[in-house]
Amino acid sequence: MYQADYAKAIKEVVNIPVIGVGLITTKEQGEQMIEGGYCDIVAYGRELLRNPNFALYAAASEGKNELIDFSYQRAF
Repeated sequence: MYQADYAKAIKEVVNIPVIGVGLITTKEQGEQMIEGGYCDIVAYGRELLRNPNFALYAAASEGKNELIDFSYQRAF
C-alpha cells in the first residue's frame, strides 16, 4: 500500500475513477483503500500472479460461495 497516499491525492483533484496499486496483498487492504476514499478500484497485480485464485479465496472468506464457479466450489 505504499502508493495509497498518491492515489488519494490524485482522487481529490480528478473526476475519473482512480486505481490504487502498490503491494496490496490482502482483501482487507483493498477494502481499506476503497472504504477510506483512497481509490475507486484496487489492482492486486503481484498477488494475482502469486495466487491466481485470490478472488475465489476472498469470496469464500466472506461466505459468498455462490460467486465461485460450480467447478471450483468443492475446493472451498
